Amino acid sequence: MPRTRSELGILAGAALASLLVPLLLSLLVKSRLDDAAAEWSRVLHARVTVASAEVDLSGALRLVGVRVGDTFAADAVEAGVALRSLLAGRFRADEVRVQRPTLRVRVDADGRVDLAALVARARDARRARHGAGPAGAGGEPVRRIVVTGGELELSIEGRGRIRARGVELHPQEAGVRVVAAGVSLALAEGPWRLDADFARTGLDVSLPDLQVERAVLAGGELRLEGATASQALVLTHAVVTRDASGSRLEARVSDAAGAPISAQLTHSDGGTRTLVVATTRLPLAAFAPALPPSLDFEHALASGRVTVRLHQRRVSIEGQASVQGLEARHAVLAKAAVPLSGSLSGEARWDADTRTGHARFLASSGSLRVNAELDVALTDERVSSGRLSLRLDEVACAEALAAVPLPLREQLDGLVLDGRLAGSLDLAFDASGVHPAVFDVVLDNRCRVIEDAPAAAVDRLQGAYTHTLPGGSTRTLAASDPGYVALAHLPAHVIAAFVAGEDARFFVHHGFDQEQLRRSFEIDMQSGRIERGGSTISQQLVKNLFLTRERTLSRKLLEAVLTWRLESRLSKRRILEAYLNVIELGDGIYGLEAGAQHWFGKPAARLDVAEAAFLAALTPAPQSSSRRILAAGGLDSETRGRVDAVLRSMWRNRFIDAGKLNHAIREPLALRVR
Repeated sequence: MPRTRSELGILAGAALASLLVPLLLSLLVKSRLDDAAAEWSRVLHARVTVASAEVDLSGALRLVGVRVGDTFAADAVEAGVALRSLLAGRFRADEVRVQRPTLRVRVDADGRVDLAALVARARDARRARHGAGPAGAGGEPVRRIVVTGGELELSIEGRGRIRARGVELHPQEAGVRVVAAGVSLALAEGPWRLDADFARTGLDVSLPDLQVERAVLAGGELRLEGATASQALVLTHAVVTRDASGSRLEARVSDAAGAPISAQLTHSDGGTRTLVVATTRLPLAAFAPALPPSLDFEHALASGRVTVRLHQRRVSIEGQASVQGLEARHAVLAKAAVPLSGSLSGEARWDADTRTGHARFLASSGSLRVNAELDVALTDERVSSGRLSLRLDEVACAEALAAVPLPLREQLDGLVLDGRLAGSLDLAFDASGVHPAVFDVVLDNRCRVIEDAPAAAVDRLQGAYTHTLPGGSTRTLAASDPGYVALAHLPAHVIAAFVAGEDARFFVHHGFDQEQLRRSFEIDMQSGRIERGGSTISQQLVKNLFLTRERTLSRKLLEAVLTWRLESRLSKRRILEAYLNVIELGDGIYGLEAGAQHWFGKPAARLDVAEAAFLAALTPAPQSSSRRILAAGGLDSETRGRVDAVLRSMWRNRFIDAGKLNHAIREPLALRVR
C-alpha cells in the first residue's frame, strides 16, 4: 500500500534522527570528555587525551585513542552507559571492554612505582568529589573489564622488564584481579640474567598501593644465566600470598633432568623473613657468580634443605646440604684441581648489632666426620675474640687417607696404613689479653705403616743419603763428605745455639711443638696476619730434603706425614745432625761447616758461644740477613738483636750460665764480610 506523505516524513525524520542524535550525542560527550580530560590531566599530573567518542541510541559509548601520559594507551574503550549519565558527564558502566591496551609501569632504583602515585591521585580526586562511601565513586564499581589484545609492561630501572599478554582485569572491592594468558620476564642483576615464560598467571592487586595480595604462576620455563653457565628450569607452580600476618611464597621447580627444587619464603609483620629451600641434585653452575671464584661448579650438584631467617639485623641458618662434583682451583690447595664432595649439617647465627656469631655443624666426607663449633666477635673489622673446637670421630687410618682428595695426597701414593685415628683441636683468642690464647691439639694416632710411599721413605736418612742443594751441587749426609760435620765433633754450646734459637723443645716433642704453635697463633691473631711460624727442626729438615718451596695444602699434608715418619724412624741426634748439615746460613751457603768457614774462617768445631749464636740467628732469613750485613759492612742492628735473642734463649733453657751470656753479649763479632 502506498505510504502517505506524513508517513514518509516520519520515516525520514527517524532516519535523520538515527544519524544526527548519535552524532550530536558524540559531540556532546566529546565536549564533556574534553573537559573531563583537562581536569584529570591536572589531577593526575599526566596528559589525558581521547581522540574521538562514539555513542549510539542504546547508550553504548566507544572512546577511541585513549591515552594517559606515557603510562596507559588503548585503541578503544567501550562501555554501556545510561543516557542520563552521559548527559550528566558521568560514565558509569557495568562492563568495560578495552581493545589493545598498553600499560607501562616503571619501578625506579629505590623501588618507587610511578603507577602507584598516579592511582593515589585519582583515588583522592574521586573521594573529594563523591566521598569515601562503600562504592568509593558515587555508585557501584565496574564488575568486569575485558581486555582484548592487551599488554602490560613492568619496567624495572637497571634490571629489565616483565610483560603480560592476554590480560583480563576483574575489579574487586579493594583492588583488581589481573589474569594473563602469558607472562615473560627478562631481568638482570649483577652477573645474572633470568629469562622466563609462564603459561598462565593471576594476581590480586590492592589499590592504590599496588600491593600483590596473591599471585599464582603456572606452567613456566626459566633460564638462569651466570657469567659462564646457564641453568634451565621448569616451573610447576608458584603461589604468593599476603595477609595480615605477612607474606608467603611457595614454589616448586625442576631442572631439565627432573631434579625437584622447592622454595618457601615468608615475611611476617613482626619483621621476620624466612626462606626455606629444598632441592635434590640441583646443578650449581649458574649460581657460580655468588660463590667463591676459586670453586668450579661446572659439574657440581647440591641436595638438601636449608632454612634462613632474617629478623632486623640478625640472621640464622640451619639445615643440611650435600655437594657432589665440586672442584676447588687455588694455588693454596694444590697445583691441580681438587675434587670436593661431602655434606654439611648444623646451624649458624650472626648478630650485626653486636657483631658476634656462633656456628655448630657436622662436616663429613667419605668416612671422615668432623664436629665443629665456632664463636667469633669482631671489632673494627678484625677478630677481637674467637673460639674454634673441632672433633674428629674415630676412623680407620686407611679410610681417613682415602677420604683426602687425590691431588692433596698424590705424593703419598703407595702409603698403606692400618690402625685407628681420632683427634681434636681447640683454639681460642682474646685480643684484650684478659684470657690467654688456647692452642690445644690432641691426636690419638694409632696408625701403623704397612707399606711406605716412595716419597715418604725417610728411613733412607739412616744411611749415606745424597741431597741435591738448590744450586745444583750435591752433599752426602755422611762422614765421607768433606763438608759434613758429625754431631759428636761439635761443642755443646754450638748444638745448644741452634736448638735454643729454632726449637727449644726439640728433644721432648714428637715432631710438632704445640706450645710453639700456640704462641705463633697468638702473635698472628694479634697482628692480623701470618708473622710467626711454628716449624720444628724436624719439619725444617723435611722441607729442606724432601719438599719443594711451593706453599700449598698438599705440601703441608705431605710435610706432616713425613715429619711423623721421620720422628718414628730416626733418632733425635740423627735428625739434628742432618739438619745442621743442610741448613742455609747465608746466600748460597749450606751446612754448618760451610757457614763457619764463610763467616769466621774457622771450622764449626772451634766456634765460640757468640759465633754459634750468630749462625743460629741467620736461619729464619739467611739471604736477607746476609744482604743487610754486607750493606752495613758488619753486624747490623737487626741481626745483633736476633743474636742477643738466641743468647738469652740459651740462658733461659740452661744451656749456658749468666756469665757466658754476659760475655757473649759484650763480645764483638769478627765477621768476614766480603
